Amino acid sequence: MISVLSSGTAAVPAETPAERSWLRRLFPVALALVFGAFAAFDLRTLNDGDTFSHVRTGLWILEHHAVPHTDIFSNSLQGTPWTAHEWLSEVLLATAHIAGSWAGVLALTGLAGGAAAYLLGRFVARYLDGLALVATSVLGVAAFQSGMLARPHVLALPVLIAWAGHLLSVRQQHRPPDLPIVAGLMLLWANLHGGWAFGLALLGLLTAERICLAPGSPGRRVAASSGWIAAIAVAVVAAAVTPNGLDGLIFPIKLALLPNLSQIAEWQSADFNHLGPTELIILALLYLGLSGHGRFDLMMTALLLLLLHMALQHRRHEMLLGAVGAMLTAMALSESTTDGLAHMLPPHPERNLLPGLVGIVAAALLVAARLASPVALFDSRVAAPTALGHTPKALQVQRVFNSYEFGGFLIFEGVPPFIDGRADMFGQKFMNDYIATLGFSADRFRAFADQNHIGWTLLRPSEPLVRTLDQDPGWRRVHADPFAVVHQRVLTR
Repeated sequence: MISVLSSGTAAVPAETPAERSWLRRLFPVALALVFGAFAAFDLRTLNDGDTFSHVRTGLWILEHHAVPHTDIFSNSLQGTPWTAHEWLSEVLLATAHIAGSWAGVLALTGLAGGAAAYLLGRFVARYLDGLALVATSVLGVAAFQSGMLARPHVLALPVLIAWAGHLLSVRQQHRPPDLPIVAGLMLLWANLHGGWAFGLALLGLLTAERICLAPGSPGRRVAASSGWIAAIAVAVVAAAVTPNGLDGLIFPIKLALLPNLSQIAEWQSADFNHLGPTELIILALLYLGLSGHGRFDLMMTALLLLLLHMALQHRRHEMLLGAVGAMLTAMALSESTTDGLAHMLPPHPERNLLPGLVGIVAAALLVAARLASPVALFDSRVAAPTALGHTPKALQVQRVFNSYEFGGFLIFEGVPPFIDGRADMFGQKFMNDYIATLGFSADRFRAFADQNHIGWTLLRPSEPLVRTLDQDPGWRRVHADPFAVVHQRVLTR
């Protein structure tokens, strides 16, 4: 274990180098298996409506051998331009669903989560050992929990960690990024998820730092940083190699500029009513900073402040804080203990095939166990199979007005929804009008239903419109359960 001294250095632990080396070899594998099992067997991994629409989109792509560029799913904006920027993740999710239904989707998510945990643990093990290794890695991976859903951002999480790890490593070694690695990771990332924009921003910040710190005139500084500048050019070109071309490049900007993102749960601020990983990370960073145990340079400090701001503003960025924050913390602790443990450790764990083989076998057994336990689609805040099962087929072919959360589920079931999770496509005005519609009076909603040819509704019981329709003789309640309420329009004239 590490014993931290008042001077800010670490005492040399009692273990032998071989014992330390085994911990550093085995801990990333153990972390990956534990977290991968959590992601694969926790049914809350399916607790997001977008999971269903992603699977359906992937199935459509596999069937048509093409990526859609217009809306093919909704009953309100069909034919509207739409950027399916996560097409590769959707194909992977669809393939997993074909192989093992929802158990297959959970298995794929568990593999991605486990791979991300392994890569993060291995990076931290390059700099720390003992309690510092365990605490830093576990705290970083714990921040993944809030976003551990069967969605593209989880499939792209290992790429994010590999990207950040490579950039931070070459920065420490005072050399430019390896262009083949930059090209390969960015090409994969840009087709998996829009989070590649953060990767490009991180590369840009580190390049700017390199230019500012290079000696000589401005021209010489730029010339000395040519390897970093070339990496930016390669990354931009790689990010553009998608079925969406320029639309894919500008998509992250368009999404970030949407003014009503805060109406969506994942884009809301972090919740501190209960102690969670983000608060623990903030407290740990405060302790390291105030006690002087962590030696964060100017860029590392700026990156941590940026990540903290992003995580506090939008809870979906807590995973970024956990991943990159753990890397920066490991490097800072290593730099602050140059007379102790970190100075004695090699830059990389010694190579040994046994932990890797154990991890591969355990991962295969984990996938087999997950696939051997089928998962049926169940009622939740984002899915209503019971309610849909009690809705007559003749009614399902009519246009539906639905709660936002049920949109992805309806898409998967082949029922065109009025709205779903593609906020980028629906836009601010549509979203605002939709929210207003949920509070309409009976007369106003009747006029709205006439205008949009609405024949039935699928709403969460908490929606105010449910009470309105219950009191309107023009609507009849078909089904109700704790998760969803179905109303059918009754022609009274």
